[in-house]
Amino acid sequence: MKYFNNKAEKLWKNKVIAECEKIKVIPGKCRFNFRCHNNTIHDAVKNNDDKAAVVFYLSSEGTILHYVNFHKGKFIDNTLGFWCSTYDYYFYKWINKEQFNNEALDVFDSIRSEWKKLIPFYWRWLVNTDI
Repeated sequence: MKYFNNKAEKLWKNKVIAECEKIKVIPGKCRFNFRCHNNTIHDAVKNNDDKAAVVFYLSSEGTILHYVNFHKGKFIDNTLGFWCSTYDYYFYKWINKEQFNNEALDVFDSIRSEWKKLIPFYWRWLVNTDI
């Protein structure tokens, strides 16, 4: 099981590094929870931002799909706060203002499903990890 978990993580990490642009993310509020999509969309609506960003960050726990704000030309992490400086972030796609509703979570789920499909189907039975 651990072998397949490591293979999946390596596959995702290599794809992120090869295909996504590395970005600088600055700390915002630290909510330190597992609701980054809610945190990001809340702050985007509050600040009247036109878009938010779907990113990946690389940590010792693996390749993590995450949302961050984009305000005044800067990427801001309002979930991890200061701890964002310990990770490398990679831009994946924009969430437009029209999607600042429940659709933002649907986008998150569809990306996770899409990336899971990168793993051969027979590995998915054995992998105990998630993007």
